[in-house]
Amino acid sequence: MDGSKDIVTRVTTGLDRQPRGVFAYNYETGNELWHFLMGTCPRKLLLADIDRDNIHEIVAGTFSPDNGSDVNGTNDSTSYAIALDNSGDLAWKNPLGGVYSAIELIDITDNDCDGVSEIVAKKNSYCADDPEMDRISLLSG
Repeated sequence: MDGSKDIVTRVTTGLDRQPRGVFAYNYETGNELWHFLMGTCPRKLLLADIDRDNIHEIVAGTFSPDNGSDVNGTNDSTSYAIALDNSGDLAWKNPLGGVYSAIELIDITDNDCDGVSEIVAKKNSYCADDPEMDRISLLSG
């Protein structure tokens, strides 16, 4: 992502194990720029400059269907908030839920006006015995 028009999208296959991940393409040529495969299932993507370096990062919430996929240090028995840099490399991952849970990204904002972005994420659990069925988290960028 070099200043030209690019497309960033999530790829998921329902409950199949692969491919799952985030892919970037050049808008004009359609050529793949990079991809980041993951064991967990990506959901909503947000683009924002979360580390204040004037370059957008990609933040993804994920779902954990628990069917045995384990790729790039992520697995599908855990749901995460994941940030990728603009080259598709993992910047950080934050495990927020267990089996049959989903992380929904709500917003990226400087909630406390300190110059650091926070990610507002909601964990939904679809597992009846989860002690924390739903939870809102404020994550530092």
